[in-house]
Amino acid sequence: MEIVIIGNSAAGIGAAEAIRKNNSSANISIISYEPYTAYSKPFIKDVLGGKADFDKIEYRNEDFYKKKDINTILGKKVVSINPEKKTVRLKGSKNVEYDKLLISTGGSTIIPPIKGLDKKHVYQFMTYDDAVSLRSGLKRDFKGKKKITAVVIGGGLIGYSAA
Repeated sequence: MEIVIIGNSAAGIGAAEAIRKNNSSANISIISYEPYTAYSKPFIKDVLGGKADFDKIEYRNEDFYKKKDINTILGKKVVSINPEKKTVRLKGSKNVEYDKLLISTGGSTIIPPIKGLDKKHVYQFMTYDDAVSLRSGLKRDFKGKKKITAVVIGGGLIGYSAA
């Protein structure tokens, strides 16, 4: 049995653990567009604030996947799913076959059509890479300034934490 889970956050990891607990022989693969093992997205605020690096927000390391016999396909974006052929197509790569598929991708940012979003000092804040980029940009562009003004668009937990 080939089980493919698209998504490597809490829901995808929880599903993989439950599947493995109930089925020791299934081949389980987790696909994620991010190149990282599972980490706690709400804690990217600590990366932004300089209080944590990846190892502090990671909650499932490579050992976890090995011990649970879960194949990881990290850093690959799913571009299409063919339910008739039971395949998942990865960007710039091959198809991944499945018998059972779970889509557990969570939320995504909705970027409103606001003029100027392509300008300097405009950032997204949903991933570890976003936090590193934003922190680096703030350090570089506002070095020495004691006060800066920021606008956070979005009322979710991560946006609130960023503010």
